[in-house]
Amino acid sequence: MEVDQDLPEPNDMNVSKLIRRAIRKGDSKVSSSLSFRKRVRINGAVFSVKETHLGNSIVEFYLPGARNAADIEVGVIEYLVNVGNLTFVVLRKHLPVTDDTTDPFSKYIDFPGKLYSAQMSEFEVIEATRLKSHVVRFPIPDSSNVVIVSLSRY
Repeated sequence: MEVDQDLPEPNDMNVSKLIRRAIRKGDSKVSSSLSFRKRVRINGAVFSVKETHLGNSIVEFYLPGARNAADIEVGVIEYLVNVGNLTFVVLRKHLPVTDDTTDPFSKYIDFPGKLYSAQMSEFEVIEATRLKSHVVRFPIPDSSNVVIVSLSRY
């Protein structure tokens, strides 16, 4: 995994506290050495924060304890954080569509697209090793939903 140049720590203290709390996991020495990055290269793919390159920041990732494709989520990278030799990703997930919305793509098993809400979750922190691939996000005109298409080669 390669990392790129430093960024300043976010002005939003809630973000910094969330990152430190998620990363620390009981080790108080870790919380003092955060390094924010613009981009990171993992297995040949470059992932970026959304301010650097929006297309490289829209990703699919495995949830902790993931066992199968149903455990994959989609989100947008807000921050990349180095702590020692570990890299963490702070992102916002796309929320699922409402219960009364039918995903028109679900019946096409060979089409890697899925319908999501355009609304985003609160910040979440994952290890960078949980990133799977980039995705493409297509907004649907006059709708609060987006179509997400996986660009995964696996």
